Formats: sequence, C-alpha cells, structure tokens
Amino acid sequence: MGLKIFLGNAPWYKPGFYGVRAGSRWPHFESELNRYMPFPFQLAYATALIEELGIEVLLIDGIGEKITEDDFINRIGSFDPDLILLEVSTPSFNADLKFAHRLRSQLGTKAKLAFCGPHVLMFQREFLDTHPEIDLIFIGEYEKTLKRAVQALDKHKNLAGVPGLILRDHNGKAISTGQPEIIKNIDSMPWPARHHLPMNNYFDNPGNIPEPSLQMWGSRGCPFSCSYCIWPQLMQGNSYRPRNVYCILDEMEQVCSQYGFLSVYFDDDTFNIGKKRMINFCREKIRRKFDIQWAIMARADLMDQEILEAMAEAGIRGIKYGIESADPGLLENV
Repeated sequence: MGLKIFLGNAPWYKPGFYGVRAGSRWPHFESELNRYMPFPFQLAYATALIEELGIEVLLIDGIGEKITEDDFINRIGSFDPDLILLEVSTPSFNADLKFAHRLRSQLGTKAKLAFCGPHVLMFQREFLDTHPEIDLIFIGEYEKTLKRAVQALDKHKNLAGVPGLILRDHNGKAISTGQPEIIKNIDSMPWPARHHLPMNNYFDNPGNIPEPSLQMWGSRGCPFSCSYCIWPQLMQGNSYRPRNVYCILDEMEQVCSQYGFLSVYFDDDTFNIGKKRMINFCREKIRRKFDIQWAIMARADLMDQEILEAMAEAGIRGIKYGIESADPGLLENV
C-alpha cells in the first residue's frame, strides 16, 4: 500500500452558529442564517501539490460541506491515511484540540497528526511538549513544506531535514527545522484541487455579483505591514508575489467554464497593487471577450481614476476596501 495523505477543515459549530476557519483572514462564528463561506485556498493548493506527486490524497472541508464531526471522522477512518493535516486557528483552537483528542481516541495512533494554520503559539517548540497527541506542526505558509514532508515520508527519510516544521527527534525532544520555504514563483503552483470540494457552497459576493461565484487568488502576500492583519504576522505574508495576468485569466476562463460560475471574486490580501498590472489585466480580459463580472479585495489609496475606469470597462462590479477605521490616529496606534 502506498502513502495516503488526508487534509481537512474540521467541523466547528455552536448552537445557532457555524465557524469560519480555513480560507478566512479572521476566523470567527457566523449566524446559521448567513451564507458567507470562504474557499480553503491553502488546503486546496496543498492537495494539488500532493496530487502532482502521484500520491493518494483526500481533502474534506467539513465546514463547507456542513457535516458533523462523526461524519468527518468516519470519512478519515475509511480513507485510512498515514498523515492527517488539519488547518486550525486561534479562535477555534480549544475546539481544534478537543477534536484532535477525539481523533486519537477513535482512530488510534497509526497516522501522524499534524496542525497547520494561523495560530502563533503552536509555532513554538514548547507546544509539542504539552500536547503529546500532536506529532507535527507546519509553520506559516505550509504548502511547499507539506510537499517536501510527503516526499520524505514516501522515501522513509527523516523529516528533520524539511524546513518549516516543529517535530520530535528520536529522543522525543521537540525541535524546529527552521522557517518554511516561501513560494517565490507563484505561477509554478498548480491550480487548487477544487474537485474535492463543494464548490457551490462557497459564498462571498461583493456588489451582489452573480451566483454561483468563484473565489480566486491573483497574488500572494502583501507588501504593507498592518499590525492587525493576520497573514503578514503569522503566515510569512509580507512577501508579495503577483501572478501573471495571463495565468490568472486562463484559470478564470477554464474553471468558470468547467463549473458554470457566473462571476469571480478575488480574495487577495490586496488585489490592486501595481497600476500597470491592473490595466494590463483589464485590457487582456477585454481582448479575450471574457464577459464575466468580477470583484476584488483592495486598498483605497492604490486606486485612481484610470484604474477604476479600466476595471469598469472590464466588467468589475464590486470592490471591498479595507478601511478598518476613519480615524488616522487610531490606525497609527493599533
């Protein structure tokens, strides 16, 4: 039997609410009457990287599928993986630890159990000393780290040579293997493994763009250093890496055609960086006659009349601006 890898976003609920975790910059509870559901980008990209290796992998978004913990655990058990990787967060962390205990009690210790995601306290070696049920921690931007770890496991090599991990050595002592590799050539990444996921359940439609709508990333990271933003602080996100506009539009066209999406929302940290790139994107979308509405996450101080007119001509219908506060003094003191 070959190596089998499971990646997941575990169910997270409380009466009247559902949790939002993987794919969100601000993990939180939403009223069960709401529809907001972010796409689990890093889990989906990581899954695609493992598939490129030809290794069997299963990705389940328990929140996106709206399933119970019992169903989630049963599906992990049926898959019988060698490694279980769960994306966690600070607001959900107590629930995440309880779920890890439950996994261990029901499925045993055959599989290595790993955590990833934005929770800074688990990026310290001391975390493993107090949480024996967890075998591995993936630090920060974890997709390439996971790929390297899976390649090492497949060849029965020691994971201590893989940067970006917190693990135990052969004496049981917790060690860090250093900072993870930053994905510099973002265009080399495969598209997210969407075929594992309930694509019509994801919802984030600024400006009431038509449904169903596709969530995408056109870049990674952000060159700005807002202290209150989770990504630069915890996920090595200050390294801004834009995708080639032609690659972005190729993915837009092909995925919208495949799944029947009627619009696209770019949930980048800051989509509208680089005036020349923005105008080139709009011109190329118009040249392709790709007549589909779209929306973006943006910074207001990076916009000008020329960019807005180009975007309007290219069919934009919604813009989310990160205002945070109208008081400059408050922003400076956050």
